[in-house]
Amino acid sequence: MGYELTKGTKLNNRYVIECTLGSGGFGTTYKAMDTLIDVPVAIKEYENSSEKDRKVAQREVKMAARFYALDGIASARDFFVVDSISYIVMEYVEGESLKKYVRNYGTMKGEDILTKLKPVIESLCVIHKEGIIHRDISPDNLMVTKGGSIQLIDFGEARNFEEQRNKELTLVYKRGYAPIEQCRQRGKQGAFTDVYSLCATIYFAITGIDPDDSVERMLSLIHISEPTRHL
Repeated sequence: MGYELTKGTKLNNRYVIECTLGSGGFGTTYKAMDTLIDVPVAIKEYENSSEKDRKVAQREVKMAARFYALDGIASARDFFVVDSISYIVMEYVEGESLKKYVRNYGTMKGEDILTKLKPVIESLCVIHKEGIIHRDISPDNLMVTKGGSIQLIDFGEARNFEEQRNKELTLVYKRGYAPIEQCRQRGKQGAFTDVYSLCATIYFAITGIDPDDSVERMLSLIHISEPTRHL
């Protein structure tokens, strides 16, 4: 499409665009009003959607819809295509990302962030038992609501790790939050992959500092473990 939708644009004869929430590699996310049931929603647009993009979008909405009843998980509501562009309609979480929250209000106490993340952690346990990993947990994808609770958003990179066990997974790399196995196409991934990213996120919430990159940490360990050569 190449341009942002303007306020008042109506999609699928149902959703009226109110404003732009943000843009990324996939396209743009908007806040909109669902005129059928009069509730705000978030609409994620896959810009210039190819057939591959449409499959990715459909997979994301199916992943998120499976866990709509879980606490701390922003659910998917709808999926449609307009002029070859794919759109995912998601629950609108009123608030700000954990990254912005910490930047605006300062760091959090350990017990506070753990209490707020408890519903997300418990829901991730359920999701992992279903063989699904999120693969993109970070302060950008955890939203702090107006009421102070936290919700996990964006299942665009989620995968069934049982089905993908013998296949190459697409690389998902968010500096400081991606574990070493996500930097290799054939790196073994599992529930522990999300646990690493979640712990890195907790570290950020407590310190306000992005964790060191996993590749750099691995190289440092290798360097330290190398025996000293004497000439």
